[in-house]
Amino acid sequence: MLWMFLFAIGWIGLGIISLGTMFLAVFPKYFSIVNYYNINFRLIILGVGFFYFALFIEKLLRLFKKEEAYYLDTENGKIRITISALNTLIKKEITKRKNLKLIKMKNSINKKGVYVKIEIEILETDNVSLKLKTIQEDIKNRTKEVFDIEVKSVDIVTSKVKDIVKVDNIGDENNADRDIREIDS
Repeated sequence: MLWMFLFAIGWIGLGIISLGTMFLAVFPKYFSIVNYYNINFRLIILGVGFFYFALFIEKLLRLFKKEEAYYLDTENGKIRITISALNTLIKKEITKRKNLKLIKMKNSINKKGVYVKIEIEILETDNVSLKLKTIQEDIKNRTKEVFDIEVKSVDIVTSKVKDIVKVDNIGDENNADRDIREIDS
């Protein structure tokens, strides 16, 4: 609660500072401490003020933004499943596999359905397309099983494929402690 209060005070202060610097740049005659009539100084102050004002407006709009959610109508009422709950489920489904590394995930919900886009790194090269198809099916099935949501599409982007190969180091004392190397392809 204290952090929220401090954030609110800082946010209001950001708005006051941005408006104050813009007022200072536009009406320098009301301030007699420093010579503000230099045009370069006034443009710099005005730019800083506009930057902070844009930041203030962006935070204000983000504060009132509604999180994307999928709604299910049941006989007892509505069920709201947020995009963060869907992200958690998909992350668990991907991290179960030891040969994958999740890089980035972007899910979207609209009136037509749920769309999943993930970027992964694969740590082996044996039958990659079959493994990616099973991942797509597993994500669709798991989402249907847990949330009763039909996923329209699961797009998988593989950014990197690494193959782990055993190195034969018989008779080589320099590489005796290194027995695995990665080959980027």
